[in-house]
Amino acid sequence: MYLLGALVSDGSFDRRNGTSTSVSISLSTKYVWSETFGEAFCYYLGMFGFKAGRIKNSTSKNQAGEEIEKMNWKSSASPLMMWIRNTLLGLKLDKSKSNQPLSADWILKMTSE
Repeated sequence: MYLLGALVSDGSFDRRNGTSTSVSISLSTKYVWSETFGEAFCYYLGMFGFKAGRIKNSTSKNQAGEEIEKMNWKSSASPLMMWIRNTLLGLKLDKSKSNQPLSADWILKMTSE
């Protein structure tokens, strides 16, 4: 569930083709916990057999136009990650994650065990 939460909140699905995708996460260097969070993201991806690691830092601008430095992590592409996107989270390929609702009612029906 940690991995799904990270994918939904801060992760990005990188479009590859119709059969596989990779995921990435970009976190601000401003926060001391960002590096730990990114490494944990890769750890949990590894628990499911995905290769993932830190890649080159990047910069972007926030809504106020200020430049922000970000640390980045990325996984290898996989058909299983595409299945997670489409089936578990109900996200369509033709829209970005932020422009569509999740369709994952199965989470609410799970037992707490």
